[in-house]
Amino acid sequence: MPTPHRTRNRRRQRLVTATVLVAGIAASSVGVTALFAPAAEQSDVAELFPPDPRPGVDDGSRLSLTGRSEARLPVDAAVSTPLLTTPEQASPSAAPLFARLGRPWRPLRQWSPPTGPTITPTPQGTTPPPTGTPTTSPTAPPTSAPAPTTSPDPSVTPTPVRTTQPPQSPTPKTAPPTTTAPKPPTVTRPDDTSTGVPAGKKLKVHDGDLTVTERGAVIDGLDVRGAIKVRADDVTIKNTIVRGRPVSSILHLVQADGVTGTKIVDTEIFAEHPSPYVMGVLGSGFTLERVNIHTVIDQVTVLGDDVTIKSSWLHDNLFYANDPNHGGGPSHDDNIQVQVGSNLRVTGSRLEGSSSAAIMITQGRGKVSDMIVENSWIDGGSCSVNIAESKQGPLRGLTFRNNVFGTSTRHPYCALLVPPTTTVTQAGNAFVDGAAFRVSKG
Repeated sequence: MPTPHRTRNRRRQRLVTATVLVAGIAASSVGVTALFAPAAEQSDVAELFPPDPRPGVDDGSRLSLTGRSEARLPVDAAVSTPLLTTPEQASPSAAPLFARLGRPWRPLRQWSPPTGPTITPTPQGTTPPPTGTPTTSPTAPPTSAPAPTTSPDPSVTPTPVRTTQPPQSPTPKTAPPTTTAPKPPTVTRPDDTSTGVPAGKKLKVHDGDLTVTERGAVIDGLDVRGAIKVRADDVTIKNTIVRGRPVSSILHLVQADGVTGTKIVDTEIFAEHPSPYVMGVLGSGFTLERVNIHTVIDQVTVLGDDVTIKSSWLHDNLFYANDPNHGGGPSHDDNIQVQVGSNLRVTGSRLEGSSSAAIMITQGRGKVSDMIVENSWIDGGSCSVNIAESKQGPLRGLTFRNNVFGTSTRHPYCALLVPPTTTVTQAGNAFVDGAAFRVSKG
């Protein structure tokens, strides 16, 4: 006869067996086949979440303190384990289960790496300090780049685009050897602090062109939104800005032809509305002193005698690759263009930023003689000074002395280009880098 203890054990065994059987049947109905599958089959089922990590900094550099299981990946990691995107991938009976529960199947969100470019920091190397005695090597000639002058931002079409014009000939074939540094002129090099309207000067706006017909008139402290036309002798323009206006034909911002004694002092002249039709000063019998001219095609055009340009800055010419004044070809822009005249002086001035020439002497309207250029800084153009006889015969009385020439000409070291039959007196001239100075013939 079984004892009560054995009877209780048998009852417990039957209860456990029944419980396991019921659990197996229930598991099969919901598709949890992994409970009774062999170990080899269990490895085919993807585990959605890894075990909970202990509190600490995980691979994604985040502090995890929650008890909830999460799949964590570094921000640049790639997912190699396939995710479950359909009910059938989870279990053959999973889809019916979701249908019975009335819940739609929602696939897991798949993570993909960022599609943007990967930025790899460039290691910053440390350059070791030089050792020993450095070896001196020739330095390439510097390129002159004038400092910009503050002015209102012009906005007009077409936009001036500086390009390279076809080179003029002839040109020195080789650069001369380097010698000693040039001796600078004995005057102050003009810039935006020493030319134009003095700082603090109050100006009165004048809209439109201004025509001066009174002899000896003084124009002082104006901001002219147009051009000034001088029609009388001995007129003085000082402490003034001449900005110009929109144009569709040739306009000189200051016209002083056919008169004498015109003085322009401490004045700025430029095109607020850039155009291939806008020029600077035109005429004869005038003096420019501490004048700043920029953002026009030709900055000074000389049409007669008695012209002096002193302590002035002529720079940053306009240039157009398709200039309508030249049949759609490139602009011909000069700092100073001399067509005819005598008793012409350029002293203590700074000429730069032109594409054709800093000084162009054409004799296009007659003979040019008695011209002295001294103590100035000259650069730019195909050759900085280009002299043409234009069937008028040799030029007489041309003197260039104590000038410093830059090296940004398109023809290397072409400071003076002179016809073979014209003689130029030159002394004390030098290149800014100390190269030996010479005159080019052509």
